[in-house]
Amino acid sequence: MIQRCGLENWPTQWLAEKASRISSALDPGATLPEDFLVDHDLIGVFQVGWTVLHADVSMYAADRLIQVLTDLRNEDRQIQVGLNALRIEMARHWRDGAQWRARDALEVIVLLDMPAWATLLGLIDECPVIHAAIGASRGSRTLAVSASAFEFISEHRQIASVHEFMEALPNMLRG
Repeated sequence: MIQRCGLENWPTQWLAEKASRISSALDPGATLPEDFLVDHDLIGVFQVGWTVLHADVSMYAADRLIQVLTDLRNEDRQIQVGLNALRIEMARHWRDGAQWRARDALEVIVLLDMPAWATLLGLIDECPVIHAAIGASRGSRTLAVSASAFEFISEHRQIASVHEFMEALPNMLRG
């Protein structure tokens, strides 16, 4: 799964002499040469995919959550204290590139939107995943979601859905 993400995001400059046979800049719709894996090992492809997931999903989600929490206000004093603590904890771990260490502080989100909380847990994890609650948190007609229902992120469309979810998060948490 992560290898597919690595293949979709393989840097053009790494293609060396084969770069002249394909477009000068790979975009999300570009394809690699058919013999790409003959000259490249899956470990490198995995590393590229892992880097993309870390930056474009996990780090992005944590950074966006910090931004949302900076502006979010709740009338309940205890909830606001929890949101402030989450923002501080998330920012501290985000700076270290290990935002998943703040996952316990996410508990306050349950009080505002349980599907959003479950989705955030998956997105900020060390190996980010899309929890099935992502659909429920967007106001879908989904009434029940299994705690173990998730999918690994392996395609640009999934990363785009993560970004859409994070952009909608402020409205979800305001109720």
